[in-house]
Amino acid sequence: MSLEQIIERLKAETEPTKWVASIDKHKVFEGEITNEGFKISRFIGKDQNCFLPIVHGSFKQKASGVSVVIKMRLHLFVMIFMCVWCAVICWSMRNFMVDTIGFIVIGFLNVFPWAVASAAFWIEAKKQKQMLIKILT
Repeated sequence: MSLEQIIERLKAETEPTKWVASIDKHKVFEGEITNEGFKISRFIGKDQNCFLPIVHGSFKQKASGVSVVIKMRLHLFVMIFMCVWCAVICWSMRNFMVDTIGFIVIGFLNVFPWAVASAAFWIEAKKQKQMLIKILT
């Protein structure tokens, strides 16, 4: 598949990012697509999911055609929030770290949010990967 065909297929399923979601029918993704790559995420309407992956893609020209390389990441604000959360929990519980129960509580308060964020991210990442494969094949 040529670069132009890939870009055309992605643009057919992607709309520009809007700050306010409307009730109109929407495309699968929202974001931006250029000749060098794209930055998109799945459109979920008025629902909110702060763990929704942002897909950064680039196009690599090869002898056999064009290869699409993607990287999925959390939104920068969510990564910063999670780091601050863990730091605040550790700092606020610093006096309780001397005994076993305090250590377990701090561990749980840090590991549980990380586990929830990871699960939510990877569930959505799998969905977005399948959608991209369907669009590009």
